[in-house]
Amino acid sequence: MTDLNEFFKLVSEEKKKTKKELDNLISDSFDELFVKPLEESALPKKKNTSQLNKNIEISEVIEEKTSFGTPTLIQKSLGLLAEPIKTNNSDPLTPLNQNFATLEDLQKHYKIFIDRVQQQLSTLGGGGEVRLEFLDDVNRNSVKVDNHYLKFDGTTGKFVGSAISTSQSLDQTLSVGNTSTLGMSVGVVTATNYFGDGSNLVGVVTSIEAGIGISVSQSTGAVVIGSILVDDDYTTQIDNNVVSVINLPNAVIGPVQGFQFDTTHEHTTKTPGTLCWNAEDDTLNIQHTNDVIQQVGQELYLRARNETGSTILNGTTVRFAGASNGDGEPRITAAPFLANGTFPALYTIGVATQDIEDDEEGFITVFGKVRDLNTTGVGVTETWAVGDILYANPSVAGALTKVKPTAPNNVVPIAAVVKVDATEGEIFVRPTIEQKYSYGLFSRTTDLAVAGINTAYVVNFDTTNVSNGVGIGTTSSKLVVDQSGLYKIDISAQIDSSSGGLQGATMYMWIRKNGNDVNDSTRRQGVVGAAPSTNMSFSVNINLNANDNIEIAYAGDNTALIFDASSANAFAPSTAAVKVTVTQEVL
Repeated sequence: MTDLNEFFKLVSEEKKKTKKELDNLISDSFDELFVKPLEESALPKKKNTSQLNKNIEISEVIEEKTSFGTPTLIQKSLGLLAEPIKTNNSDPLTPLNQNFATLEDLQKHYKIFIDRVQQQLSTLGGGGEVRLEFLDDVNRNSVKVDNHYLKFDGTTGKFVGSAISTSQSLDQTLSVGNTSTLGMSVGVVTATNYFGDGSNLVGVVTSIEAGIGISVSQSTGAVVIGSILVDDDYTTQIDNNVVSVINLPNAVIGPVQGFQFDTTHEHTTKTPGTLCWNAEDDTLNIQHTNDVIQQVGQELYLRARNETGSTILNGTTVRFAGASNGDGEPRITAAPFLANGTFPALYTIGVATQDIEDDEEGFITVFGKVRDLNTTGVGVTETWAVGDILYANPSVAGALTKVKPTAPNNVVPIAAVVKVDATEGEIFVRPTIEQKYSYGLFSRTTDLAVAGINTAYVVNFDTTNVSNGVGIGTTSSKLVVDQSGLYKIDISAQIDSSSGGLQGATMYMWIRKNGNDVNDSTRRQGVVGAAPSTNMSFSVNINLNANDNIEIAYAGDNTALIFDASSANAFAPSTAAVKVTVTQEVL
């Protein structure tokens, strides 16, 4: 378009120039033909030969100037001037050298002349060609084609027609000029090479053909897109449209202000090491091995090793089972958790979020969702619903139950049901592990006599009623605790006389710790033979360390004294001779 505008501007200027020359020529001719003769006729006439000769010479010169064989521009416009000066015909302007007697005759003649000139000028059209196709410097064969524009061809020196392309290539565009200070904003850029420091390079590389990638020059910092990648220690690797940095220099990358992920992305591939946006959970996904997908900030994993000899299935509640260095990296080992008190609740880890083969490692969810489970409850003969709280199962190792266990079983809330389905069920895992408190209840269910007066003996227990961290030791008189803390010892004994003639006697009871008597723990109870059995009860608080043991010692001043165990009768259950409860009160 610029070339075309310049062309029309040139044509316009030529038209103005030609018109001006024509006007000047007409004015000069008019002065020569009419004004000067009129002035001469108005002067006093002198009949001398020299003046006559001069007029004849002028007339001859004028006649000579206007009688060329080739018509001038004036002659073409005013056909009158093509005739000799002395020609006389019906045209009122002839002859051209006529004289006028009065000024009025000159004015009439001049008016006719001006009208004729204006009439002729109105038909000139600017004084030049009005159709571009007929100009000498226009190639009319190439111009008069639909959808062609006019451009100058320096080789031929002419204006030629060129087709307008609706899909002009970048090369055609850049051939006009490839430098701009305004920048360019486009949706997709495909390039074979990019050179620069990358400071103003903004965008995302979404797809690159295999063998074509991005490399950065270590010396110049130039980013090159499209060169065949080689292992030069400063390049990338393309595999199935995935760009990977290889041989990354030992240097700090950054600082990076941020990364923008595609929030509409639908993650379908399961390639380990992939990081992408999860629109459903509004967070990032990290793709791990064995199809494990972690939602960043919403799930917390622990990596453990299975050395149980069997596969730990997805959804199994597991406990700490030790540590291992099987693959060269120290790991804790996991095993299905049975919450029957065999192991403390403190050993609870979480729920397996994948199948973990024997002698392999896998992920345990300690916080977050575990998916693709049977959450109907049918596996433990229960019916689960959304919102049910699930506990570690005391009957089936690794299973869950919505029935809260009771002592001496472990009470460990593990998860909540968030979706009920036979195959695609989901639970939200958040184990609530309370610190274990140890306790136990033990009984002597047969009579126990005072063998010798004023002699210390210990009670041997024959029944464990409840045990959680406290149990009967290597000898039946010792009650052993599994962890340190402050314990309360509750003692209840039923004392009687083996003979009815007992006038009075005293029974003594106290506590021993690790075989040593505990100060201020002795209690005394008087017994009268004629009275019914006497109950002797008391409590003692004592600090114990893990694996400490206690014993209940006794003595009497009469061999007729006994700890009396009664059998059940028609209206009442049996009575133990001695009962002891050991309860941890403070950790």
